[in-house]
Amino acid sequence: DHYLSIIERKEEIIIKDGFEIYPHEIEGILKANEAISEVAVVGIPDHTHGTEVKAFIVPVKGKTLSHKDIFDFCRQDLPLYKCPQFIEICTELPKSPTGRVLKRLLRNKTTRQETPAQS
Repeated sequence: DHYLSIIERKEEIIIKDGFEIYPHEIEGILKANEAISEVAVVGIPDHTHGTEVKAFIVPVKGKTLSHKDIFDFCRQDLPLYKCPQFIEICTELPKSPTGRVLKRLLRNKTTRQETPAQS
């Protein structure tokens, strides 16, 4: 019927250099990594690109992940502009009583002090 439906909420879509990036797509790629338990992707303000991609990752207990490993894993399946440039490894993600990840809290938590994933 030629209908187009957007799965994401409009405020969650990341617009970087004019490209629309859907966090759900990046989260799906990252969840395929067996060393990652949970993941949430948000956009953070950036002076150069407008918005930059940041991933919050909870590793599986007993597994260690480096920023470079995660970036390289994403790079296998995603174009460079969609790969998270900032990665924060957490012990847990903030959730609502129903178990949904509260991305607004993650967005408010972001700072520009993080090291880029490629470093």
